[in-house]
Amino acid sequence: MEPETIRENIISIQGHITGLKKEISVIKNNHLKHLHDAVMEIHKKLDSNVNSINTKLDRYLIAFVGFLVSMILLLLGAIVKHFLS
Repeated sequence: MEPETIRENIISIQGHITGLKKEISVIKNNHLKHLHDAVMEIHKKLDSNVNSINTKLDRYLIAFVGFLVSMILLLLGAIVKHFLS
């Protein structure tokens, strides 16, 4: 049904605007909120994974540094023993 007068045309446009406002509200309140929640959940999981990886790397780094220190001490002991004998 086509609006025949300017008044009917304005009322029709106002109805379209009201419908668009409702659609925008639904998108903003429902869809974007779900997206935000999903992004935050992924962010939390990523943070926990990064923290566990950092903890593992710290352990390996400490073990590697301990290995290097022990090798250096063994070499120094061998050098000192060689010069003292």
